[in-house]
Amino acid sequence: TKPKLVQRALAIMVQLDRPKLSIPAMVAVLKRPEQKENWPDAINALQRMNKPGAGEPLLELATTGATPESRIAALTALSKVVDTPPRT
Repeated sequence: TKPKLVQRALAIMVQLDRPKLSIPAMVAVLKRPEQKENWPDAINALQRMNKPGAGEPLLELATTGATPESRIAALTALSKVVDTPPRT
């Protein structure tokens, strides 16, 4: 993947303000080890989105992520979203 392209796409998703489409795509970036370079961008985009919908998928990724690094990235993102599940 091209990190700059992903970074721009994440920024556009925030501006579009369509959380039902954007949030799953942002979380998907965190699921992919090959996109590790863009994980900070995805975390930032999720925080800037400031809409509910990311909490549950991030919690799932934090517990089942493919790598320890992706689980840590999911936990970091989880600490910044507006809908952190109460059981965390």
